[in-house]
Amino acid sequence: MRFSIRKEKVQAVEITQSIIKRVLGLAEVKLISAGSTGDEELETNTLYPFLSIERAYGIEVKRSKLQKFFGLATIETINRSKPVHHTKLQDVSVEYADEFYTWYMDRTKNIQFE
Repeated sequence: MRFSIRKEKVQAVEITQSIIKRVLGLAEVKLISAGSTGDEELETNTLYPFLSIERAYGIEVKRSKLQKFFGLATIETINRSKPVHHTKLQDVSVEYADEFYTWYMDRTKNIQFE
């Protein structure tokens, strides 16, 4: 099944893991959008029911040989919308890259649910 949603209707992207998916290193990605009938009811659509954690969170830290020599790294985040958008922070310190990666992966602990 294929569907499209206008960007202005998108309210949130939700990444969830059941216990079994957590053990298997998988996640489910859902898109929450404003109702298509003009009412204020929200619609939830599953985009990826079985996506690897690495792809779901879309962050990668890379180091070339030259960066390793100088203690640097490149942080890349990936927004898996259409078109896919890659954002890179090049030549940051390894310490900063590690700290950013840890923050990025742990930030779901700071999200409050209603």
